[in-house]
Amino acid sequence: MRDLRVGDVLTLDGKDYLCEGVVGYDEDGHRWIAGRIVDGTDERWLLVGIERAGGSSLRLLTRDASVDVSGYP
Repeated sequence: MRDLRVGDVLTLDGKDYLCEGVVGYDEDGHRWIAGRIVDGTDERWLLVGIERAGGSSLRLLTRDASVDVSGYP
Protein backbone atom coordinates (compact mmCIF):
# COMPACT_ATOMS: atom_id res chain seq x y z
CA MET A 1 0.00 0.00 0.00
CA ARG A 2 3.00 2.31 0.22
CA ASP A 3 2.68 2.78 -3.56
CA LEU A 4 -0.49 4.90 -3.50
CA ARG A 5 -0.51 6.98 -6.69
CA VAL A 6 -2.74 9.52 -8.40
CA GLY A 7 -5.30 7.65 -10.48
CA ASP A 8 -5.39 4.54 -8.27
CA VAL A 9 -8.85 3.16 -7.42
CA LEU A 10 -9.45 1.76 -3.92
CA THR A 11 -12.53 -0.14 -2.76
CA LEU A 12 -13.42 0.60 0.86
CA ASP A 13 -16.69 -0.44 2.50
CA GLY A 14 -18.24 -1.19 -0.90
CA LYS A 15 -17.35 2.21 -2.40
CA ASP A 16 -14.81 2.85 -5.14
CA TYR A 17 -12.54 5.79 -4.32
CA LEU A 18 -10.30 7.53 -6.85
CA CYS A 19 -6.97 8.88 -5.59
CA GLU A 20 -6.81 12.50 -6.79
CA GLY A 21 -3.61 13.60 -5.06
CA VAL A 22 -0.71 12.30 -2.97
CA VAL A 23 1.54 14.01 -0.43
CA GLY A 24 4.83 12.40 0.56
CA TYR A 25 6.77 13.11 3.75
CA ASP A 26 10.31 12.14 4.74
CA GLU A 27 11.89 13.01 8.09
CA ASP A 28 15.33 11.50 8.53
CA GLY A 29 14.29 8.26 6.82
CA HIS A 30 10.82 7.99 8.37
CA ARG A 31 8.49 8.12 5.36
CA TRP A 32 4.72 8.28 5.07
CA ILE A 33 2.25 9.25 2.39
CA ALA A 34 -1.25 10.67 2.37
CA GLY A 35 -3.65 10.33 -0.54
CA ARG A 36 -6.80 12.38 -1.14
CA ILE A 37 -9.44 9.85 -2.20
CA VAL A 38 -12.93 10.70 -3.44
CA ASP A 39 -16.15 8.91 -4.38
CA GLY A 40 -18.57 11.52 -5.71
CA THR A 41 -18.98 14.03 -2.87
CA ASP A 42 -17.39 11.69 -0.28
CA GLU A 43 -13.85 13.01 0.28
CA ARG A 44 -11.34 11.32 2.57
CA TRP A 45 -7.61 11.10 3.19
CA LEU A 46 -5.75 7.80 3.48
CA LEU A 47 -2.52 7.98 5.51
CA VAL A 48 -0.03 5.16 5.06
CA GLY A 49 2.98 4.50 7.32
CA ILE A 50 2.60 7.44 9.72
CA GLU A 51 3.37 5.31 12.80
CA ARG A 52 7.06 5.12 13.67
CA ALA A 53 6.63 1.71 15.33
CA GLY A 54 7.12 -1.29 13.03
CA GLY A 55 4.63 -2.49 10.49
CA SER A 56 2.56 -0.64 7.95
CA SER A 57 -0.30 1.35 9.43
CA LEU A 58 -3.28 2.84 7.61
CA ARG A 59 -5.53 5.66 8.78
CA LEU A 60 -8.68 6.76 6.99
CA LEU A 61 -9.60 10.38 7.77
CA THR A 62 -12.85 12.22 7.09
CA ARG A 63 -12.99 16.02 6.94
CA ASP A 64 -15.07 17.68 9.65
CA ALA A 65 -17.29 20.13 7.73
CA SER A 66 -18.15 22.02 10.93
CA VAL A 67 -14.56 23.30 11.21
CA ASP A 68 -13.76 26.18 8.87
CA VAL A 69 -10.16 26.04 7.67
CA SER A 70 -9.45 28.85 5.27
CA GLY A 71 -7.08 31.72 4.66
CA TYR A 72 -3.37 32.00 5.27
CA PRO A 73 -2.20 30.55 8.61
